[in-house]
Amino acid sequence: MAETVRVEEAYTERDETINAQGAVTEIEIPYLVFGVADESAALAAAKPKVKSVRGMALESIETVERINGTTWKVKAVYEADEGGGESDTDAGEEGQPMFAFDTGNAPAPQASGCPNERSE
Repeated sequence: MAETVRVEEAYTERDETINAQGAVTEIEIPYLVFGVADESAALAAAKPKVKSVRGMALESIETVERINGTTWKVKAVYEADEGGGESDTDAGEEGQPMFAFDTGNAPAPQASGCPNERSE
């Protein structure tokens, strides 16, 4: 009797990548594919089952490893849609405060003549 082809998400192994601004730029969602004999069949079975991820475009579906004779692990890789991730210029939405600090190449403070300053 042939094994039924089945695809299940491996929830405990999901990976997310964020950029310096904290926006998610990539998500990898692994799936286990049961009842297939080879890599091509595993990818073909997984393709219609992968979830859509809001704000992310499906970049690829890749095999990760062969678990046994009829079970494969594959992963769906999603990347932020063009314009979907937050950039430096998007951070200051109207009504939201935006702060910037420049600490590079500042000249040394000069004595101001304040009474609490010591001169040497």
